[in-house]
Amino acid sequence: MRARLIIALENIGTAAPAWPLDISFGELARELAETYKLARDDAPSGDWRQIDPEVLHDLRRRVVAHRYQMELVEPLWPKFGRLWVAEAQRLRDRLGAFQDLSVLHSFTAPHAPLAPWRSRLTPLIQARRAAHAKAAQRIAGRLFAERPRAFRKRIEALWRSGRKS
Repeated sequence: MRARLIIALENIGTAAPAWPLDISFGELARELAETYKLARDDAPSGDWRQIDPEVLHDLRRRVVAHRYQMELVEPLWPKFGRLWVAEAQRLRDRLGAFQDLSVLHSFTAPHAPLAPWRSRLTPLIQARRAAHAKAAQRIAGRLFAERPRAFRKRIEALWRSGRKS
């Protein structure tokens, strides 16, 4: 099995440069901006400490996709890309911690494994969730500050300036 996997990876490595990827950077920027827009649109308004955990979990999924896409183009702009990916990762981590605490909280429901400790755990879980939600909202405010069209134009401008240097 290991030998077959090694051979398959070697074949992919030699075949990949021959793949006909006929995509312009403008098309790539449009797709990056679309993922950005989807994540930005999923960011709820109002106080995130009061938002349904499922809404923030859906936002986390969008942030994960956006972060991975931005990681692909990070080498084009080392400073901008590295900062952007790091900020998206911080948002992902905060939303992930919020989700983990939401799952933990579900274990304190009646007849659930942590039900006997509900009165002691619930206030602690709620406080930590509130802290993560507040921090995530601040990060998202910075990450999604610009409109998708402006985001796309900035990416395209960075591309053009990088090609000139």
